[in-house]
Amino acid sequence: FAEKLPADLRGSIAFFDPEQFNPASSLQDNLLFGKIAYGRPQAEHQVRAALGQVLQDFDLVQATVDIELEFQVGVGGSRLSSVQRQKLAIARAMLKRPDLLILNNPFGSFDEGLRLALLDKVLEAQKGHGVLAVMDQLTLPERFDRVFVAKDGRLAETSDFKPAAAEAAE
Repeated sequence: FAEKLPADLRGSIAFFDPEQFNPASSLQDNLLFGKIAYGRPQAEHQVRAALGQVLQDFDLVQATVDIELEFQVGVGGSRLSSVQRQKLAIARAMLKRPDLLILNNPFGSFDEGLRLALLDKVLEAQKGHGVLAVMDQLTLPERFDRVFVAKDGRLAETSDFKPAAAEAAE
């Protein structure tokens, strides 16, 4: 097929070459040599779990991280989804290891499960440092030492929460 392909069409078809990546596809699609079937429950989760296991089994985790770190995200992250852009912004802030991390609605586009998981990771990473989080919805306020609620641009209420260790000591 490749040998009989007219010269003007040779650049429009990518043939499988185990030595090359298809630059038009993601790393995952290059590894799978295809796309995950839509409409199958848990298909994406199952495929990602299988890929993760294979990468670990063949000691390829670091190589894939290196490849992904070279991915061109476009101007202002235009080639990323809003969730990916938000995750990257949080990661950039965490890399700086600030004494006070201020987050302005950092988890707005995440589902509840991911929102809670990321909040826990941020709070754990910032342990011993301050976190000021401005959020549209109050997510598990007991995770914070102090919560301020504003209404109509004014402070409406404040609550102090004792860390669990302090309560246990009393």
